[in-house]
Amino acid sequence: LVLSVMGKEIGNEVIPRDQRGRHAPANKLDMQPVYDHIESFHPSVSHYQREHAPHRHYLPSDINIKLMYADYLEKGNSYSYESYHKAVKHKNISFAKLGEEECEECLLQDQHVKNDHNGDGHVMDCLQCQRWRAHKESAVQSRIIYQADAEKDWPEDTLVKSVDLQKVIMLPRMPGLKTTIFTKCIVAFHETFAS
Repeated sequence: LVLSVMGKEIGNEVIPRDQRGRHAPANKLDMQPVYDHIESFHPSVSHYQREHAPHRHYLPSDINIKLMYADYLEKGNSYSYESYHKAVKHKNISFAKLGEEECEECLLQDQHVKNDHNGDGHVMDCLQCQRWRAHKESAVQSRIIYQADAEKDWPEDTLVKSVDLQKVIMLPRMPGLKTTIFTKCIVAFHETFAS
């Protein structure tokens, strides 16, 4: 070993680069079919975590790796559970959806367009479509104001906080319209630990 290294050094001023590890191992698995199968479940970026974790994707909590792997095997594939699990981790997928992606107004509007307009889009003279457009413009304006407040340089004596009111997730899980589960109720607790 010493002679071969010294022999290389004598002929050249720079030691040549090590050639080990330049080729993929013969037993390396092609993970692309596994990645394609994982993507068939349509993992999505959460609305609430998009800025803080843009590369994290989420699947609904009623799906898990075991169910996904069983579906993968049913389709005639044969990779191990461990390989499938590593692929899910590599894709940075979590199984807890942190919030509903659409509000109730938008979901109702989608149903309205499908049922009343045959999926042809929003009609200008339709009262419900006009209300939805006003709702959408209000949401866009709210987001712009929210961003402006976040980027504004506030005086030292001013404290600005952001609050996001989220509804709790109840079981059984009912995705979509959340008002079917909740009643309007505010509960406040005030605890004082004074001596």
